[in-house]
Amino acid sequence: MKSHIPFTLASPTWYDVPWAPHSPCLTGDISVMPADAPGWTSTVDGPWQIHLPPQPPGMTYGWKVHVAATPQDLESVGSIVARWCVHKDTAFKVLRTRRLVHASQLKYADRVQSGKVCTCYPAPELLEEFCVGLADLLRDVDSPSIHGELRVGSSPVWLRHGSFQEAWALSPTGAPTPVLPGTTIPDRRGTTNDRAHDTPWIQQLRRTNPTSTVLPIHDVTLLHRSNAGGVYRALWQDDRPVVIKEARHLCGLDADGIDAPARLRHEFQVLQRLAPHRVAPQPIDLLETPEGTFLVMGFLEGMTLYQEMARFHPLSGHGSSRMSHAEFSRWRQDTMESLKDLIQILSECGIVHGDLHPANLIHVGNDLFATDFESSSIDGVSVSTGLTALPFRSDKDACDLEAVAHIHALLLDPTSGPVLTRRPELRSFVTRAALEDITMTAPPAPDMMPHLEHLCTELADGIRASATPSRTDRLFPSDPYLFQHPGAELGLMHGAAGVLAALSATGHEIDPDHVSWLTNRLSSQPILLPGLADGVEGIALGLSMCGEGDLSAQLLDRTGVLDSSSQTPIDPSLGTGLAGRAAALQTLSRRLSSDRLAQAASTLWERLATVIRDADGPLPNGLFTGWEGVGLAVLSSPLPDRHHLANIALELALSTTVTIDGALISEAGGVQWPYLGQGPIACGPLAEALGDAGTVASVARTCRSPLTESSGLLLGRSGLLVVLRQLIGDDNAAVQRHMMRLAWSITGDGTTSHMLGLHGLRFSSDVATGSAGALLTLSDHPWKNIAKILGILGDRCHEDLMTIGSVATPWAPED
Repeated sequence: MKSHIPFTLASPTWYDVPWAPHSPCLTGDISVMPADAPGWTSTVDGPWQIHLPPQPPGMTYGWKVHVAATPQDLESVGSIVARWCVHKDTAFKVLRTRRLVHASQLKYADRVQSGKVCTCYPAPELLEEFCVGLADLLRDVDSPSIHGELRVGSSPVWLRHGSFQEAWALSPTGAPTPVLPGTTIPDRRGTTNDRAHDTPWIQQLRRTNPTSTVLPIHDVTLLHRSNAGGVYRALWQDDRPVVIKEARHLCGLDADGIDAPARLRHEFQVLQRLAPHRVAPQPIDLLETPEGTFLVMGFLEGMTLYQEMARFHPLSGHGSSRMSHAEFSRWRQDTMESLKDLIQILSECGIVHGDLHPANLIHVGNDLFATDFESSSIDGVSVSTGLTALPFRSDKDACDLEAVAHIHALLLDPTSGPVLTRRPELRSFVTRAALEDITMTAPPAPDMMPHLEHLCTELADGIRASATPSRTDRLFPSDPYLFQHPGAELGLMHGAAGVLAALSATGHEIDPDHVSWLTNRLSSQPILLPGLADGVEGIALGLSMCGEGDLSAQLLDRTGVLDSSSQTPIDPSLGTGLAGRAAALQTLSRRLSSDRLAQAASTLWERLATVIRDADGPLPNGLFTGWEGVGLAVLSSPLPDRHHLANIALELALSTTVTIDGALISEAGGVQWPYLGQGPIACGPLAEALGDAGTVASVARTCRSPLTESSGLLLGRSGLLVVLRQLIGDDNAAVQRHMMRLAWSITGDGTTSHMLGLHGLRFSSDVATGSAGALLTLSDHPWKNIAKILGILGDRCHEDLMTIGSVATPWAPED
């Protein structure tokens, strides 16, 4: 969730970049260029002002210079950098506004990008002279550090070898990876030991850079990391177990620009006041170093309320740790009494925590402790704002008592926080539904069920209304993933092609202007990678579903994916690899009557068959990442042994799962995943097609769980519901209760209805996380509609074109 927070600054409705049109972060553009800069040109690109000399550099990668500064120093530092770059005929860019700098340095901003306000591109022969001179000009500037880069002395000037322009490639595992232009060499950001490009001066810098302060601790384990710093478990100098909380100098800003060290010093004062009362960690020391501030406190040996809910809840717990309804009711009642007692003690000490939620509350035995006092106040005085977690945020003095009601609801339904934040009027329904889920399996009462046809119409209307054809970076609002992966704004899962395909597949009208946006955007030749989920082949499928078959063929030709089909990295997956690409080309070959596409698909199918036969290792479970997606694709292929290959794929997919209480679960990174995009439930439709009734039953058991973190198709309720409807039909209480809960996540922005995206902080319209995925989920025959979009239904999805609204589509809705 925390990685999504920086994308909530621009809009109260959608995830977006801080520099989106009309974002409050764009107020107050700075001016840094000197008046005497003849021949220089200046443009704006996203968050940057870009300034080029009369003869721009011809290099595409090399050593680049980053300058760090605080928001308030942006204009003064930027002006110094601009004068020096003009003097040295060196191209540079600078962030446009102080608020953009602030956004990049927030606690949950990207650590790798944080701190940088200027980037300069000196010629290689000028590198040492340029850096030494600039460091001298900025010698008195106090600034945050830049993670993983090489510092020039004690100045705010830092160095990294990397790309001067955006370039991407697929890694051998199918992951989009930044590369040096014209190569497949990864462009690694952050800490790296790659010193192949070091000059003698760079080597000298490395030798003379100061070493970090060594704390009197050992046996260190990282627990959490943000742009503010890390949180570590360790043994103190006397071998006591402790937690070390780091606050990097001038980093990790809050909404008012207060940095992490100021908040940490305040937290230390709070812990000192609470020390006699056994309601918070014991403060041990506060260490000040050149790199930042470190709070040392006693380690609490226990579980957070979130961990306990996952372990004890009758609907999410497993095995012997899961409580009965009566046991869970007693635990919940005891916990709420302990919480009220804790808040009373805080109040008597003059402390308001300000951010009480289940992750900040720890049970040690029968005692309840509060942690993380950054947002707290002492005698009404606080130092921080804008760090508390929704729905626990409040500006009132009584906010700790207000949090009690939210926590009470979450103990019953740990996943209801985002819904209750947007729709507090649903609290009684959420409580009622949670109790019913625990005590019974009956269908929801009629007053709690949505009208599916009306809801689908509202979703389709909301999707069309959310479009922004005036923008070039995206048509439909999506997840932050869209802004971090090239071409995703156009693709099937997160982009325009998928949204339009979803409208088409469910029989809803498509706006011709939205199709024009997609075709016009593609004509500008954006960076695109191969692949079905968000790559070229998936975009081509979407175009064909909008009646743009000729453009599909042109896109495939222009991007060269057909010519490179035999050189594809050995990634068998449905999302980025052989399975998805082959299925897409096979489908398109029939829609477009193209022998060339059929031949390219055949080449990929044969390579995929070899990979499956020779496979000796697992893939991460998930429709687009795992063997289950490969198996589903293979079943739609013309391979003569496709059923045998699909059985191998299913066996490989099941090898990375466990069955707990009859439910099929994936375990990755110590977390149990039940979802369509990350988890094993795509094994269900594959097992159904292959006649594996046992796996079908286990997947159906998994999909019955009413508790999900989000509502989307890949990582939430929609995916569970799609698969469950396919496996057991609609006349089932679990299916109907999923529909009821999914409808709670669909709400209005005042005029139209949209679905909450991943983590529920903002809405989304895409297929993977938003309204388009929900539209598919709630439509008739949802699995078949999704399979059609992905091209994995074999001959059934290659029917004659018919017209819906004003755009031709390749099939009628299922009867």
